[in-house]
Amino acid sequence: MRSSSFEPDRPCAAACGAARWATSSYGDSADTRPAELEALRQHLGQCSACDPRLAALRCGGLRLLALVNSHQVTTVALAAVVTAALLLL
Repeated sequence: MRSSSFEPDRPCAAACGAARWATSSYGDSADTRPAELEALRQHLGQCSACDPRLAALRCGGLRLLALVNSHQVTTVALAAVVTAALLLL
């Protein structure tokens, strides 16, 4: 039995009262329905509208994380060079 629900009556503590998004597939296919995607879009809109500066900061952090993850060797090498430079000063 697949259960996926948008629960508007249960507020998120971290999102200034925005609705909570909860999903589970219980071993079935985890396909999404258009209604679920619409509910998720509305939920994300509420979260972003709560504090646009925080949403922008979070978005920037996720982009930086994606960049670092896609360039792990370069990031480690750059961190080593910066650390060595700081130790030599």
